[in-house]
Amino acid sequence: YAHPPLANYLYAFAIWVYSLLPWINIESYQNIGLSSMEPISYRWINALLGSLLCLIIYGICFLLTRNRVFAILASILVATDGSLIVDSRIALANSFLLTFGFSGLYFLLRFYTDKGGWNSLITSGVFMAMAVSVKWSGLGFLLAAVCFVLLTINNQQTGHKKLTPRHSIYYGLIILITYIAIFLPDTYLNPNYGFFEKHQQILGYHQTMVTENEHPYCSKWYTWPAMVRPIGYFFESTPINNGNVASYFKAIHLLPNPFIYWFSSLSIILMMIQLAINPLIKSIHNQKELMLKRFICLGYVANFLPWAFVERCLFLYHYQTASVFSFLALAWYLSKLLNSNKPQYRS
Repeated sequence: YAHPPLANYLYAFAIWVYSLLPWINIESYQNIGLSSMEPISYRWINALLGSLLCLIIYGICFLLTRNRVFAILASILVATDGSLIVDSRIALANSFLLTFGFSGLYFLLRFYTDKGGWNSLITSGVFMAMAVSVKWSGLGFLLAAVCFVLLTINNQQTGHKKLTPRHSIYYGLIILITYIAIFLPDTYLNPNYGFFEKHQQILGYHQTMVTENEHPYCSKWYTWPAMVRPIGYFFESTPINNGNVASYFKAIHLLPNPFIYWFSSLSIILMMIQLAINPLIKSIHNQKELMLKRFICLGYVANFLPWAFVERCLFLYHYQTASVFSFLALAWYLSKLLNSNKPQYRS
């Protein structure tokens, strides 16, 4: 086991739904291997959830600020980043992780901003557990949520609900119960290993099987914002049979949008500097703006800095969660320019 089983369930579900289409022979589809299946049979669910991420980001941004320009810009940045586009078009679990994790944050924000009741807290817990059940790196979303609630909502007179021990206990139980429940079908289908044995295998895989510099596309965590090492997912060379010595090539690369990555990196740095000096110069007067900036910066740090302590081989796609928070920073500054009353700041 390299990861928890939720992504496998989703791909199995996608293939089953595809097999129900009237032009698909169900019997033959059940008897062929994955390599012989139509790629769309299991890739469509990545495209669906990857597309939903844009709507979720819009919802988070609008919920925090009631600023439609900011929310639309953030959604556009997510929709046009090459890294997110590629992973939402092939059978990798990264799009599941992002969609479930940001859904968990969205419903948690709904609960604390009085837009939703206990149903929102329960839904948030379920989505958080689903994110962790895709990959353990989904814990970054939970860390971001805890830091944001403790350092922002609980320390401001904003009229939001406060974190109570009852909230914490229920929320933790929801996540734990959902996470364990997700393993039950896998335990039933593969009884050779127990719940704890599977977790030992997952931990052992990341400690021993993907050591540092194990793969040619390994990259250092601090190089990700600069896109130093993109990833080649697929490459194929096919000869052209026209009497000439020539070939055509097909390739799939995980390559983020350079302008979005570079400018969003500058934006998140600027936002962190503003938050750091805010107690000295009181530059942020709007409580919603302060809350938003803390949400973005805490989310970015919680999903980026922990990778500094991971010794296994890391890849550029591990930055995707943190990168989305940096996109929000860029979208915020762009929206401020577009809404500025000063003509020189308008395009």
